[in-house]
Amino acid sequence: MKICTFNANGIRSAIRKGFWAWFENSSIDVLCIQETKAQLDKLKDISFPEGYHLIYNDALKPGYSGVAILSKIAPLSTEKTFDFELCNNEGRMAIMHFKEVSIASVYFPSGTSGDARQDLKMQFLEWINTDLFKAYKEKSRSLIVCADVNIAHRAIDLKNDKANEKNSGYLPEERQWMDELLATGWIDTHRHIIGTEEAYTWWTYRQNARARDVGWRIDYQIVSEDLEPFINHAYVQKDPIFSDHAPLIVEYHLTLS
Repeated sequence: MKICTFNANGIRSAIRKGFWAWFENSSIDVLCIQETKAQLDKLKDISFPEGYHLIYNDALKPGYSGVAILSKIAPLSTEKTFDFELCNNEGRMAIMHFKEVSIASVYFPSGTSGDARQDLKMQFLEWINTDLFKAYKEKSRSLIVCADVNIAHRAIDLKNDKANEKNSGYLPEERQWMDELLATGWIDTHRHIIGTEEAYTWWTYRQNARARDVGWRIDYQIVSEDLEPFINHAYVQKDPIFSDHAPLIVEYHLTLS
């Protein structure tokens, strides 16, 4: 099974750049999208690939945030309403539940716009740790979280670590949250496969950063520890370019049906 997580930075923009043409030839079983930036039930100018089951959670504000999941296999149930106002109002999470595993598409908030948003980001981290990661662990439910986490975990996860130690996305308290999460048995699948290799998933549009590979690794597939034996391969699809993020693809020895 092949799962892709991708921050589209606007699904319509990604489609115009050829994303669906690439996707339909990629043999991906489940696609988790973040930052759709669209009210998907009102769009007349885009269509989704045939043969996939779709769930989406839009932000109340048009052109902002939003997540979606497309799956070849029909889920047993879906979920997109949660007990955290920010998550619902900004379309931050959607979940598909299958027989043996649940798959979540999550768009973590950014704190780059100021202290107020950083405070909300930290509240979101606390909430999702309790209501998603701890909750699934307590009920021994297998979980795959596909997400733009907006955190570079370690120095090898961004090009200029020293220059960013006081910036949102690489703050000590954010990295500590990642440390504590992974210490409780959750697995960063990409890092699990590539070891200490440098690999980024996001590059600013400024200063020709992508061509110079001055990036951050902030997109993840984080899975419950029971799935570790099933992680087969992980890689970043750097080309073609559809967004300031690149798709992160993980192959698992799993079936959903």
